[in-house]
Amino acid sequence: MNERFLRDQEFPKDERRGTQNKRQIDMKEGEMSILQEIIPTSISVGDMQCVQGLGVIPILTEEVPELPLLEPLENALERGLARITETSEAGEVPFLLLNNTGDRPLIILDGEEVVGGKQNRIVNTTLVVLENTTIKIPVSCIQAGRWHRERSDFGSTGSVFRARSRVAQMATVTASVRESGNFRSDQGAVWDEVSESLYELGVHSKTSDFREGREKVADRLEEFVEAIRPAQHQIGSIFINAQGILGLEMFGTPVLFSQACRKVTRSFAFEALNAPDFKDASIEAAAKWWDAVLIAEFTRHASPAAGEDIRVGTEDLIGSGLIWNDVLTHFSCFPNVRMGHHRRNRRRASVSQRRQEFRSSF
Repeated sequence: MNERFLRDQEFPKDERRGTQNKRQIDMKEGEMSILQEIIPTSISVGDMQCVQGLGVIPILTEEVPELPLLEPLENALERGLARITETSEAGEVPFLLLNNTGDRPLIILDGEEVVGGKQNRIVNTTLVVLENTTIKIPVSCIQAGRWHRERSDFGSTGSVFRARSRVAQMATVTASVRESGNFRSDQGAVWDEVSESLYELGVHSKTSDFREGREKVADRLEEFVEAIRPAQHQIGSIFINAQGILGLEMFGTPVLFSQACRKVTRSFAFEALNAPDFKDASIEAAAKWWDAVLIAEFTRHASPAAGEDIRVGTEDLIGSGLIWNDVLTHFSCFPNVRMGHHRRNRRRASVSQRRQEFRSSF
């Protein structure tokens, strides 16, 4: 049974553009607006699916906007239609160079992992890179102990950085974008997240490589990936576990969501590896949280690539997304609990102290 989800979201019919379900935004860069103004007007949810300790609530729509086909990054790299390299022989930690030689735009997701070059990275914001375009893309390092070439270019892991850690990364990028227009993270905070993950997973990595932690639990993550498949008309999901809301991912079309479903699931499945199983959770908590998302304020900024970057940053929510071709092409949002987690950790052993204790055990 599908339940009507956005019970308070009603818009005048004359604000719609035919059946495309798009909403025009007339605002200047940096000005505030609310998410309800750009989220599709006709959304419902399907039944929640529970896989071990992870609950997934599908976000559905029958009104699909017109959007050109976008090539997922991993497909473009595998087919030789795009190439990612260091920006120069010397390299720059916060930037990589992407050359899209294909005949269609490609999409890279906020938090998407790329491996190779002088060190492994994650991308700092969702990007649509137009065909026959070369740009510098903003990234963060997830391998603190390496700065030498492992290979000349980068490949895709087909994964997005773990959901919990994306909160800290996204919060610091949002602060940077709003303050200076730069899409830079607090690199130290990202390294702390990597170190904490490796510590939790019992992985000793000589280069503090998040990929090694992912590889240890890869088989367990794939159990979630194989069990969670896109439904008809699905454009996104809200993810929860026994402790509460983990976050959401939403795309402009069912095709985009279907392409990204596996790598998004890997991100959130990380947070259910040690979570207790649950089967009878109510969607009411998710509905309440979604209502808060709808009225959250966002700012709009020039994207490093095509379209407009949007940023949500409140005491309760952290989110980012991309508007391209007048469509909210991708949007991620999380409860803003991670930065509080870091502040609480200052009263305990620091991540670096725990990392040193962990290393000394070998």
